[in-house]
Amino acid sequence: MFVILAGIIGPIVQEVVCRHFVPKCLYGNYSMVGVIFMQAVIFGVGHMNIIESIYAFMGGVLFMVLVLWTDNLYPAVICHMAANLYSLVVSHFLHKYGVDLKMFLAVSMIPLLIIAYKNRKYDALDKNNPYWS
Repeated sequence: MFVILAGIIGPIVQEVVCRHFVPKCLYGNYSMVGVIFMQAVIFGVGHMNIIESIYAFMGGVLFMVLVLWTDNLYPAVICHMAANLYSLVVSHFLHKYGVDLKMFLAVSMIPLLIIAYKNRKYDALDKNNPYWS
């Protein structure tokens, strides 16, 4: 049950709130960079653990950029689910061998980000990006 909650339901709710509702509310009062930063701060603080918050902040920036590149919430939801499920399932095995899971996740996300960047529809900071409409 915890795997379903933390690995599937949690990421869906967090992405809808932090990558859809929060940015739409902040956009009129902040620049695009400010919105990206603020939603990532909210996402990070929501994890309520200083170490986890730092990684969540970085993930929040990356997930928001994915949303802006694609004008679609689904890539961020899928990446968030993958990161959480991967963390839940693999953390036991990596920790057993002394590998830092967060660093492993960060490095393993690089190819995904390169693919997303090369296939992006829009620039993240373009004022004509339909996401901001």
